Amino acid sequence: MKNMDLVKNWNDIENNFTEFQKAMRNRKSIAFKRFGLFANWYYDPASQLFAPSKFLGYRNTTAKKYEGDGSGTETNQILKKFFYKLVRGSEESNIFDEKLISFAHKLNKKINKKVFEGTGGIFLPIEYKKLYETFEADLDANKREENMHMEGNKNKRLITFYERDPGLKRKVVLIHGTKCIVCGFDFEKAYGEIGENYIEAHHINPLHKMDGKREINPNTEMTVLCANCHRMVHRKKNNILSIEELKKTYNSRSRK
Repeated sequence: MKNMDLVKNWNDIENNFTEFQKAMRNRKSIAFKRFGLFANWYYDPASQLFAPSKFLGYRNTTAKKYEGDGSGTETNQILKKFFYKLVRGSEESNIFDEKLISFAHKLNKKINKKVFEGTGGIFLPIEYKKLYETFEADLDANKREENMHMEGNKNKRLITFYERDPGLKRKVVLIHGTKCIVCGFDFEKAYGEIGENYIEAHHINPLHKMDGKREINPNTEMTVLCANCHRMVHRKKNNILSIEELKKTYNSRSRK
């Protein structure tokens, strides 16, 4: 766009994600009217927001400033420093294809075919590539913790261990972010580097109630909780709380 500088850091990008959502509430904005022309979409799992490259790539973009001119080449180039493109047809890509379609549907809009078939695509923050290594390390840590509580062979019949899937947890975090869905706790903000990308994945429907193995939808059947909220949800074995029940309890106590 004319006389606008390209984004320089993640703060610039975060601001633009928020501004794009505001632009979508303004049905008269150019960004809203041109929705179906955008071929390159970027997603921030932390804020769970989408935005196209031409809106995201310039500093301090707003609905009023966005004019829709240009090819988007320079914004795509600058955003390569912060995002990576999902491989079309991969499990990750399928998940975010659905999320983008759902986002468009809520606005009564359609997605440009280039996103799924042509030169466009969906992009995620580069830092989320680190999640594979992080989750594998967390899985090992969980196993070590569980082993500390074993009492010889007694646990073989008394405790049922459900299979942990690092790939599934990664999808959960990519979809729901790394902030606790109940209290908003952020491990990285609280603990720095050691807390980076850490959060616990929670099955909305308890695993022990599932009859045999089946595919779990990380978008609708799972969410993310901090360790404290996760323990509180499962505190009473015969009365596992729903997310809404725990939110209600937490919010009522936090106001005091």
